[in-house]
Amino acid sequence: DRNRCVPLRGNCVRINNVPAGVEAVTPTMLVVRLPFSCVAPAPLTVQTQGGGTSVPVTVCTNGP
Repeated sequence: DRNRCVPLRGNCVRINNVPAGVEAVTPTMLVVRLPFSCVAPAPLTVQTQGGGTSVPVTVCTNGP
């Protein structure tokens, strides 16, 4: 419940601009449930409740 995009509560993780469920967070790790099958590189961004947005990080890089 704490990490939701709508309404923004805590952290909002988006993959290819689609909200992804946050499973766990540590200072060095972020575990999310992908909102779709990973078939091509896609940008992941994190938006914080404080208004900051991360630089996009590419995920789903295990394509053919």
